[in-house]
Amino acid sequence: MGGTRDESETQRQSAERVRVQISILTREQFQDLTRRLVLYAARLLRAASLDHHAYEIVTGAIDLALDGTRVWDPVACPFENFLFGVVRSRASTLCRSTASRLIRIAAQLPQAEDEPADILERVADDSLRARTALSVEQEQEIERLIANVAGIDAELARILVLAIHEDM
Repeated sequence: MGGTRDESETQRQSAERVRVQISILTREQFQDLTRRLVLYAARLLRAASLDHHAYEIVTGAIDLALDGTRVWDPVACPFENFLFGVVRSRASTLCRSTASRLIRIAAQLPQAEDEPADILERVADDSLRARTALSVEQEQEIERLIANVAGIDAELARILVLAIHEDM
């Protein structure tokens, strides 16, 4: 039982350190830091055509730091490095979750031999059978197709990712 108390105390102390560190920054310094964090997040997300989520990644990372969910040890790393690490972790999580949504949707895409009724049944069917996992080769092909779409039309790729991200 002491482990949970120690963990919450560690989180509380970390949250306080983060609040103090942020309060030390001038407005211009904080704006510069957040601008650099957003640019970093955009660069991490660009490969997945998700750069429109960069600001949300940064605000979420700061929230996690402020509430102690992500623990900062000033001895282990400087404050900025800590925030950049939290941003990197959140961006990675978003890319993984988006990739899994892409795979799920791709599993429902029509195949050459499909009849229209089969397509409608598969899309309408919400059972586990309709959401079967793809092989590694199929996943790689989907990633290649998405990358190709992004290369041809970044706006279309963003719309596709937004549709998937919103689970449309």
